[in-house]
Amino acid sequence: MHRKRLRRFPALLLGMVLALSMLLPVYAAVNVPQPTEDYYFLDEPDVFSTKLETTILEENARLEQAYGVQLVMVAMQSIGDADIKDFTVSLMDEWQIGGEAGKGLVLVLDIEGDNYFTLAGEGLRSFLTSDALQRLLDRNLEESFSMKNYDAGVSSYFAAVTQRIEEEFGLPEESASEDDPDASSEPSEAEGGEETELETQEPEQTEVPAETQPAKPKPSETPMAKPQPEGAKRSSGGSGFWGVVKAIFWIALILLCLILILFVLLVIRRHRYEKQREARRKAKQQHRNNQ
Repeated sequence: MHRKRLRRFPALLLGMVLALSMLLPVYAAVNVPQPTEDYYFLDEPDVFSTKLETTILEENARLEQAYGVQLVMVAMQSIGDADIKDFTVSLMDEWQIGGEAGKGLVLVLDIEGDNYFTLAGEGLRSFLTSDALQRLLDRNLEESFSMKNYDAGVSSYFAAVTQRIEEEFGLPEESASEDDPDASSEPSEAEGGEETELETQEPEQTEVPAETQPAKPKPSETPMAKPQPEGAKRSSGGSGFWGVVKAIFWIALILLCLILILFVLLVIRRHRYEKQREARRKAKQQHRNNQ
């Protein structure tokens, strides 16, 4: 009877292993959305205000012309089972944020997952390190994100990153000349003491050739090399419903594995005991036959 059970054990063990393998999560390729016509932001759950969207577009136009920097803000209703870091890296790679120089930064909000992640390209990693990005997130985004005031949090974070970039690269020349009071002309007097009227002349505007203007990268252009990014994630707050579900799943899976290991050890011990018992029985039988 026990031998029949032991013969069925390999099949039972194989069945349990297959059942556990079916419970393991299947990690499919990360699917990221295509960029919109605005490119610099994607608001799937509609949490960005019109003011924020306008600010993102205007500031990016200025930053890209002055420094070649691109800041992309993305809000997703859900990224599914994908890891938010993998999702952000894939998005930066496919959207080619920052161009070949890697002067790009992206922030991804996962609303249903109650999580976020930000990533800086290689061209900004000298000063936007993981620690620096983490401080910017904690100071500007975390509190508003916890209260589900996503618009205020993204606005504050975007402004803080913009300020940090300007501190690193310096203000553009046009902005500096506008803020310089000595640039204004003073009226002059003609010979003989008579005052001459000064005609106000508008500063000549030199047109920048289209070839020198930084072009907005598109997915159809030559793909850039995969960046070596610096990133930061949410350091506090709840992990959301799916985070709890995943935690429960892994705890249950670990318990099942422990039970399976314990069962195997008990079966092995039982098998050894039966062999020893059978050997003693044969020894007694042989001893009786010899008598």
